[in-house]
Amino acid sequence: MTDGRIPTGSASQVTHLGSVLAQGSEGQCLSCSQLLPTDTSPAILSRVFCSPGCERAYISDNLNNISLKDCNRILARIDALLQSVQVQRSAKNDSGR
Repeated sequence: MTDGRIPTGSASQVTHLGSVLAQGSEGQCLSCSQLLPTDTSPAILSRVFCSPGCERAYISDNLNNISLKDCNRILARIDALLQSVQVQRSAKNDSGR
């Protein structure tokens, strides 16, 4: 998936983490490397973490240098993108009538 380098920008770090979490972990917890339980893990992201503690630790470690200001900036960008898509879809629907 990646060449092992962690992105340095805040938005890049969030995107990278999302990509890692979406890919899964081939049966091992991303945090502690233990085999994932064969039944459902109590973690929210049960495909990649064996426990809520591992889940919390891994995500915290990977997002530890992102500030609230960074989060608000990223959220504002996402919101602007979503609004742009809605405007485009609305215009497309109006032209198709």
